[in-house]
Amino acid sequence: MEKNISEISQNESDLSLNYIVITLLDSKKIIITITLLITIIAGVIVISMPTLYKSEALIEIGKHNCGRNTQNLPNTNELIEDTPLAIREFEIIFQYKKHEYSDYPILFEAAAQRLIRVETITPSVELGQNSLTKVVSYIIDKHKKIANLNTKGSLDNLINEVASIKEELSFNESQLATIRDSELSRYNNSKLAIESKLDYLNYEIESSLESELKSNQADALYTKTKLENLNYEIKSSLLKELTLLESEIEEEGSILPSIDQKISLQERLITEEEENLRLLKASPELFLKRASESPTLQQLIYSYKNEVLEYKAEKTSIKTRIKLLNNSMAKIQEALKNDNTSFQISQNNSQVFSA
Repeated sequence: MEKNISEISQNESDLSLNYIVITLLDSKKIIITITLLITIIAGVIVISMPTLYKSEALIEIGKHNCGRNTQNLPNTNELIEDTPLAIREFEIIFQYKKHEYSDYPILFEAAAQRLIRVETITPSVELGQNSLTKVVSYIIDKHKKIANLNTKGSLDNLINEVASIKEELSFNESQLATIRDSELSRYNNSKLAIESKLDYLNYEIESSLESELKSNQADALYTKTKLENLNYEIKSSLLKELTLLESEIEEEGSILPSIDQKISLQERLITEEEENLRLLKASPELFLKRASESPTLQQLIYSYKNEVLEYKAEKTSIKTRIKLLNNSMAKIQEALKNDNTSFQISQNNSQVFSA
């Protein structure tokens, strides 16, 4: 039974949908005609309506010197007009009163603390720009008048301040004149005191220099005398040293002939002994007999040669000492030629002599 009921309801829904579709297809001409008619009416209405343009402008409220500055307070810059009050005033002028600036409504809105947005709707862009230009010019002229009034008050304050500054400058000039006179008097007194002190110091310096000069002259005279005595002593010492060197040279020179004689004698003995040795070698018996005796001929010849060498070394040493003594004598003689021989030179010469 339930199955039959469901089949009957499904058949009824299929019939209703078919009926709706058939009805719409039969009425399509009427639907299309109504739609076209509504579209044409809407187009005519839109075309017949005038074109409107929205124009906007932003106005910044400037600051000005409010003229409240005094000697103890800095200059105070404030807005020329408070933004909400300005908007209220502009709305009264441009919306509720008759005016010559625009025939179309003008709206004012605060965009920021110092900015006001001005809007107007006009049939053309030129009308909107002209309206906004007139409104902006009006606001600028109004703010210029307010600023000029405040500037006049500021000028009065400046004049008063200038007068006060002039009085203060006059007072400061009188104070400076008093201080200058006082400082000049103190400077003159100090200058006199310094000049008197300088005179006293100059006198003290001259007296001290004069006494010092006298003392230096006495010291110079004493030093000169001492140097002359020392020079005399040095020359005397050099002369004595020269005499000793001459005698020492003569003594050393007297030894040389005796050494030459000894060398000559030893050389002669060496020659004789070498000749004897040569003759003995010719006779072996005599050579062996002489060789058994002490000292032998070879030993004698060797000892004679050693003595010759010693004499020659002594001779060379004596000649070297004589040469050194002659050099010392030459230095002493050169020093004696100079009248300003110093003590240091004499010391060096003494060291050379001792060497």
